[in-house]
Amino acid sequence: MGFFIPLIWIPMYLSYPLVLGMLLTGLRTEMQILKHSFEHLGHQTKSGLFDKRHWLQLKHDIGGLLNQQLLLHRHLRTVRHLVGFGFFIAYYFAVFFIGAILFITKMHDIAFFVVFLISLFMVVLIECYCWCHLVDSLDDVADGIGQSIYELCAKLPDSREHHSDFVAMRTSLMIIWMNTCNSPQVKCLGIFRICSEKFVNLCNASYTVFTFFIGMPS
Repeated sequence: MGFFIPLIWIPMYLSYPLVLGMLLTGLRTEMQILKHSFEHLGHQTKSGLFDKRHWLQLKHDIGGLLNQQLLLHRHLRTVRHLVGFGFFIAYYFAVFFIGAILFITKMHDIAFFVVFLISLFMVVLIECYCWCHLVDSLDDVADGIGQSIYELCAKLPDSREHHSDFVAMRTSLMIIWMNTCNSPQVKCLGIFRICSEKFVNLCNASYTVFTFFIGMPS
């Protein structure tokens, strides 16, 4: 009966990363929508003279995009703590837990734990990789937003009559660009930034732990 207790924990263990994965995917989708909005606004902004009506409409559109970005940042600040805590638990707890099972398996030769060990190890690897990939994709979309803002700034027309509107709009776009560059980073409890490079380092650390337990005398 005790062998099947870990199997009961598996659905509970998987539910947390699945929920966080959906939250990160939703944030990425919202950021992509924001990026496309800036691109669409850039396509609508033609080089040439703007009258007051054009500047007012552009100011209204930029203000809406700024509010949308600030809302996304608030959501990201909330989700990043959950992801960091979940990544810490998923990786470090699992590494030592798997190492302990490997040590017990070597000492007592229990075949069931071998299967459970391999399954749990693969689940943890896939889970950590998916989180690292999603966090990297958020950074890629943020870079795309910055590029779209730069292109939009380059297309803004300047004139003596509406120079104040031009300066105000450039200032608003620079604020959005700085918010994009300083977006909250997703870290593992403040230890390191979660990314694909760290995933490779964590895989190497896992290999070191496993070889240590394998090399221990029976």
